[in-house]
Amino acid sequence: MTAVPVLQTAPRASWAGSLRSELLKLTSLTSVRWTFVIAVAAGIVGAILQVGIAVTPTAALLGSTVFSAAAIGVIGAVAGSSEYATKTIGPSLMAAPRRAAFLFSKLVVSAIAGAAVSLVSAVLGMLVVGLVPRADDVAAIAGCTAYGAAVGAFAACFGMVIRSAAGSVAGILGFLILLPGLLGAIRLGDGYLSDFSVAESGGRLVTAPTAGDALAAALALAVWLAACGTVALVRLIRTDA
Repeated sequence: MTAVPVLQTAPRASWAGSLRSELLKLTSLTSVRWTFVIAVAAGIVGAILQVGIAVTPTAALLGSTVFSAAAIGVIGAVAGSSEYATKTIGPSLMAAPRRAAFLFSKLVVSAIAGAAVSLVSAVLGMLVVGLVPRADDVAAIAGCTAYGAAVGAFAACFGMVIRSAAGSVAGILGFLILLPGLLGAIRLGDGYLSDFSVAESGGRLVTAPTAGDALAAALALAVWLAACGTVALVRLIRTDA
């Protein structure tokens, strides 16, 4: 009589494994690798242009952040939507069935990528224009890095909602570049509605004169990220891949 082997349950995907998987997906895309290079180059160009107006570390960092953020947004949007475009989202969710953990892994990797690109472009931008980072610039550089992380994660959420590579890229660029200009025509108290947009909040995070101003800008970014992340999670849970 032949013995029947005991069936074993498949191992659950670990948190570290999910992160490695998402990192591999992101870095394996040729378009994303080129966008990394473009993002750093854009940050350097932004620093050069901004220093032409005011030769200060803050000006260089602001210019670098504004220009590189658009490319970081493209990276995040592609990270969030590429699996829908290539029809590989089904196998991905089979390998990582806990959808909240799946989404969170994607956001963490996109945030890390955005932070790294923003940090590198900010420091290189300062060096190219002849400014050496000092201890006084640490807060502004940290603001650049935090904004890059926020844009990367937000764009990934956006891509998970739109589920189209072209639509996600176009939408996130419009969100970062066009929306602040449209909201700038609407007054809100002593300021404008655009002051609370993702782009303007990121700029304030870099140029904040006090810790309170930086905290307010970070809170605005957190609200945007939480709102888009919630929509992405609900859509991921309630709709078919």
